[in-house]
Amino acid sequence: MTMESQPHCETLTLCMGSACHQHGVYAVLKLIQQEIETYHLQERLILKGAFCLGDCAQGINMEFQGQRYHHISADNIKETFEQEIVPVMLGEGEKS
Repeated sequence: MTMESQPHCETLTLCMGSACHQHGVYAVLKLIQQEIETYHLQERLILKGAFCLGDCAQGINMEFQGQRYHHISADNIKETFEQEIVPVMLGEGEKS
């Protein structure tokens, strides 16, 4: 497969630092993985963990296309993913 034929990939970075760990980041991680599978984004969305994104007072943090999302939780990750990530990944919108 040549570089030209590979699909464009985006990266979603999830903070895995100690503060986020205490806020339940592993439950959020599992839910993000489920969303990636639900929308068949395995080949187009790279999920990365970061030791710390530096916004510890803002709860669990993630970053997508340079945009930081704060106060991520198991209660709101599905809605955030479907409103912010899915439209971009499915070509329905573009984050600036």
